[in-house]
Amino acid sequence: MKIEKIEELKKETYRPLRDIVDHQCRPQGFHGIASYKYPELSEEELDRVDDWYCIGLPYALVVYHYDDIPLETDYSYAELMTSKNPVAIINAKSEMELAAEEEIARNRLHA
Repeated sequence: MKIEKIEELKKETYRPLRDIVDHQCRPQGFHGIASYKYPELSEEELDRVDDWYCIGLPYALVVYHYDDIPLETDYSYAELMTSKNPVAIINAKSEMELAAEEEIARNRLHA
């Protein structure tokens, strides 16, 4: 697959940031538990419509303005994280947080 095509797959075209955050933080599975923490963003930030560039890292999804990403040059994600300010970082919940939420949901189900 050409690099241009890979980069195009990461682009979230002209949509509210809320759509990306809600999709990543949606409840899933039998107990309806979200695997990611909803980031602390204002309503204004969530409602902003733009082109976004999403980078999936282990245990996080990092969202940038698409125009902030230097697509014509080679860079590491570590360089990007220190040189550009992400719009949002959607962190995954820890195993302990997920286990605690699952236990609460299981108790509610069997109560």
